[in-house]
Amino acid sequence: MQAYVHGFEKAGYSMDAICLGLLTPAAQRLGQLWKEDRCSFLDVTVGLGKLQQVLSGIGMRSPDNGPQGTRRRALLATSSGEDHTFGVQMAAEFFRRDGWAVVRGSGGRSELAAACRRYSFDLVGLSAGTEQTIDILTRDIRAIRKASCNRFVVVMVGGALFDRHPELVPMVGADAMARNGCDAPGRARQLVALAAEA
Repeated sequence: MQAYVHGFEKAGYSMDAICLGLLTPAAQRLGQLWKEDRCSFLDVTVGLGKLQQVLSGIGMRSPDNGPQGTRRRALLATSSGEDHTFGVQMAAEFFRRDGWAVVRGSGGRSELAAACRRYSFDLVGLSAGTEQTIDILTRDIRAIRKASCNRFVVVMVGGALFDRHPELVPMVGADAMARNGCDAPGRARQLVALAAEA
């Protein structure tokens, strides 16, 4: 698979085009096959593992912009109880390429809150996939805001849930949503600048 994707790179396709036009649809297709019970948990795990390897390879070849001391800081994670991490990994690559210092969160609400208490993040980005996580995500965001040592922290959400229901963004307590990892860093920069001026 690496060689297949490398062929697209050699043909001049950008990281954006490969991620959004090839890797994202492949991950979505795996999810659909899982829902339709046409592939096993093992098949999905192996498939996503291969996609993550490809994504990591692309990310390592992409420029890492911004001097270390002046970087904006982002914490990116899935909402508590969610286990889909591919979208978060992809978003992290786009943020790093845009010059952000990125921490990938793991664990649940208490771990996210502890990270926000310890480090001053400009942005917390959370991904959610299903309607069943709305209440959990709302509590996660409330805990993050309460714990954050940056009182201007921006909370951005994304994922399949918000693709289907963008109207939920203010209901869960987020400041904005990102439609995909490619657009997220630019939108985040705008929001962080606005929050700092408030």
